[in-house]
Amino acid sequence: MSHQRLEHVGVCRYEDVFLHEQLHGRESKLVVCIVMEFCEKGDLAGAIGHHRDRRTPIPERLLSKWMHDMCQALKYIHAAGVLHRDLKSPNIFVTRDGAVKLGDFGLARQVTGDIRSRVGTPCYLAPEVLQSDSYAEPADVWGCGCIAFEAVTLSFLWDRKGLLAVQVLSEAVNAAKLPSLYSLEFRTLVTQMLDKTPHRRPSVSACISVFARCLAGNGGGGSSRQGPADEQQPDVRRVGGEGGGKPRIRKRDEAMNGVHAAVEAGGWLWVRVVLV
Repeated sequence: MSHQRLEHVGVCRYEDVFLHEQLHGRESKLVVCIVMEFCEKGDLAGAIGHHRDRRTPIPERLLSKWMHDMCQALKYIHAAGVLHRDLKSPNIFVTRDGAVKLGDFGLARQVTGDIRSRVGTPCYLAPEVLQSDSYAEPADVWGCGCIAFEAVTLSFLWDRKGLLAVQVLSEAVNAAKLPSLYSLEFRTLVTQMLDKTPHRRPSVSACISVFARCLAGNGGGGSSRQGPADEQQPDVRRVGGEGGGKPRIRKRDEAMNGVHAAVEAGGWLWVRVVLV
């Protein structure tokens, strides 16, 4: 299924895709330009980095809202038979009103047969993907767990020494070692999402239920205090995204003028440029 056919409030909207030639000295390369919905507050990596730099934790209710809505979108794409396969904080985008959306479906694929290809960002790979074992929806649950882990620890997986997937093969993530300002139920869910064994990870529906309880303040504790996460986030605009459909070749000026016109009309979009 192409990204064009995914229509959900939690999935970045596909707008257009086009090709143009780009000159590099005497050589030319074909460039794929994919135009996607623009999310005014950037991505979750920017939001997490904002809190890390200010040394202020993300309130549990806000984080539960993000994770709940992210899992709702993930449940939708899984029901459509699609694996994302590259879930990470830079691929989760934040709209002007603070809603989160799944983006960058460049590595997504239809669930058909035995999937073993090792694709994705290395530090976010699930253990079964890293080991080239067969994998399915639980690999995306792992990706969501990685995002939650980054958010509660205010640290990014790419800054760690070694891969998280390698660590959990010998030592499970311990809920007691996660910041105690988060409820035990929230911390326990994060560790379960990062279980080394795929079938022992919670389903997306189970994650939605727990995050809903934490969002309602029934997670058994944790801070409900409003904090900097609810303030105006910095406007972190990025170039990124993926799309589908049959590209059409346009001249570079025509392509860029189309994007500029959309911006001038107030229809903010974001564009990913890929050299092929």
